[in-house]
Amino acid sequence: MAISRVNSRVLEKQEEDLIVRVQSDLTESFNQYLSNKELLDFEEENKALAEENLAISLEKFRLGNSTILELNEAQRSYDTALNRLVNSQHNIRVSELRLLEISGQLMR
Repeated sequence: MAISRVNSRVLEKQEEDLIVRVQSDLTESFNQYLSNKELLDFEEENKALAEENLAISLEKFRLGNSTILELNEAQRSYDTALNRLVNSQHNIRVSELRLLEISGQLMR
């Protein structure tokens, strides 16, 4: 009888520990998702600015008011902005999948 009470108490403690771990993982994953969402918004704005800068640089080059080096730098900045945006989109998707996994809503 004492052994079954001890076993029962051990199982209760394990269940409590599991619940705490899941809640902690969920909170951490949600906070990561929010951070990734903010970063995605920033990278979308950054891409738009880089695109505008590239258009301006191209027009200046067409008019003869800038060099090919300045145009290349604007293109490089735009490419970097696109790369960062894609990485940010990937990270937000990973965060979403992690949240679904922890919450048990992701089917394997």
